[in-house]
Amino acid sequence: MRTLCLLVLLLSIILNSQAQILQSTEDQALITFQILDEKNQPVAQTAVRITGERKGTTLMKKTDDKGEVKVLIPVSDLYKVMIKGCSNEADFELPDAPYQNHTIPIPYVAKATQIVEEEAPSDTKASKTEAVLLLRLKNKEGITLEETITIESKKTKKTYSLKSTADGPVEFLVPNDDTYYVHLDKAPMYYSIKVDKTPYLTMDETVVLDRQPKWELYPRIDKALLTFYFQDLDNIDVEGEIFLIKDLNTNKEYQCTTNTDGVAQMYVPINHKFVLGSKYNPKGKSIDTRLFPENHVVYKELKYSSLSEEARALRVAQMAKEAEIRDSLYLIEVAKQKAEMERAIARRDSIRSASAKISIEKRKQTLRDDAKSISSSSLFHHMQYDLEDTLTSNEFKRRGQEKKEAYKKDPLHFAKQKEILLSTMTRLSKSSKTKVVVTDITGSMRKYLVEIMLWHAMDFDAGKKTKYLFFNDGDRKKYKPLGNTGGLYFCEGKFTDFNIIMSTLSKGIAGGGGGDSPENDIEALIEAANRTNDIEELILVADNLSPVRDIILLKQVKVPVRVIVCGTERGKAINPQYLTIAYQTGGSVHTLRDDINNLQELTNGKEITIKGIKYILQNGEFIKH
Repeated sequence: MRTLCLLVLLLSIILNSQAQILQSTEDQALITFQILDEKNQPVAQTAVRITGERKGTTLMKKTDDKGEVKVLIPVSDLYKVMIKGCSNEADFELPDAPYQNHTIPIPYVAKATQIVEEEAPSDTKASKTEAVLLLRLKNKEGITLEETITIESKKTKKTYSLKSTADGPVEFLVPNDDTYYVHLDKAPMYYSIKVDKTPYLTMDETVVLDRQPKWELYPRIDKALLTFYFQDLDNIDVEGEIFLIKDLNTNKEYQCTTNTDGVAQMYVPINHKFVLGSKYNPKGKSIDTRLFPENHVVYKELKYSSLSEEARALRVAQMAKEAEIRDSLYLIEVAKQKAEMERAIARRDSIRSASAKISIEKRKQTLRDDAKSISSSSLFHHMQYDLEDTLTSNEFKRRGQEKKEAYKKDPLHFAKQKEILLSTMTRLSKSSKTKVVVTDITGSMRKYLVEIMLWHAMDFDAGKKTKYLFFNDGDRKKYKPLGNTGGLYFCEGKFTDFNIIMSTLSKGIAGGGGGDSPENDIEALIEAANRTNDIEELILVADNLSPVRDIILLKQVKVPVRVIVCGTERGKAINPQYLTIAYQTGGSVHTLRDDINNLQELTNGKEITIKGIKYILQNGEFIKH
């Protein structure tokens, strides 16, 4: 490889408090680079580039007459130092500590190209028009690699091939005033050599190539190489994992797949910026392939640790099994409610048929008494079948006010009754931020929808309109395109507009019930945020046992999302996708009794324990242990 990639140790630490213009701070270190040649003399007026791997810091400086460069750079980062005309690169890591002052000497080794004044050690002689190229091919430990070296003329495209041996450099006699590209096995365009017009020129060039057993591609001078390593949480290499790369300069998207060694590689344009993503982690990491102002190869290595696709599939299958058990219990409850509804229909019809004999007031009173006898979980079934809508809405309002009084007497009333939405919404109501309540209304969520209507009926924000968006995952569509699944129903209203809310919810329920386990949560959040300009946060009422089918769209959600996870009341683990949604949007997660507001404090690789269950943050995504 062209650069030696030396690891520079922090040889000395000095406190520079005398006549210093630059001062270290709690989060920035003062670094003095000393560029010294082979005779330990300063190298003045030479360009130096410092780049930070984690935070994207990039600085360009020139050495002063003492061969020094002083810079302030962020702590807790990995840095690479490149020097114009130097074959060395310096790599070092700054720890996370305040007020650091370091002096780092870097030996300046001129690029191996040099004029050899003595005769070349062979019968091949340079002339006025031809130069001798002495090429050595070594690995980073300095051991000669015995393999074929091919050089190609930039002007004529003519190629020359010789095999490198341990006996000494291979020797090429080539026309001068040209540039020659060096091609190696599996590493085309790996190096370039410029030969000038100097007569009788002999050049000695060392090419350093670090062969990697897991690599199929190697850096080139005309493209940037990205190399990804994928390991599961047990540090095992995984085959078949897909990485997504988006070119921010052209908006072109690439993807590559890991091989049997868990390695994925691809070439991308130099001087572009990219964002690395994955199917489950859309935000990803920024990648910069800008060049140093010399002809260096550019390559990036990134290690990625996460759940494998196979492990995810097993977890999804387990979640689907749990959802199936829950849904079977739900269907039993639906059957009971249907029987209750049919009895109510028969009662209503008998009252209507006898209306000539019963006074209007008495009939209304009978219907009111009938509404009071309906269980809370059956109210929506009566609403759907047009069982006196006004009476049904009045019953919601009546029960809502009863709930409000119970809450005033005991703030823990809803938690004790295991009413997760009422318990959480009352806690969230203390915020004055404008919001939209985005609610999953697919089949398994029906039992929670009563609480949504009761919340509205409780009228905590008297005189204010509450905004709702209900989603049913596609209105019974068989084909559900990403971001355009549909089944979204928006409405808003005050306490007095109760029938508008109830009618919109009823339409959404009638429109469809999902049909499969994954739901279009992110599409619904995006639509809710687009409905009004003054939204400060979104409340997502989510089914804990349903995967989020469109999680890759999460980067489009620009406001905090507070997720109420329904289905954790009996100690079920929180679906990690909802933790990820809250984390990446700056929001929070809420259960029957708990508010998880500290997710943004976590850094990559850190864990959080919720109800005895551990979740690890990996590359912006939460994974359950």
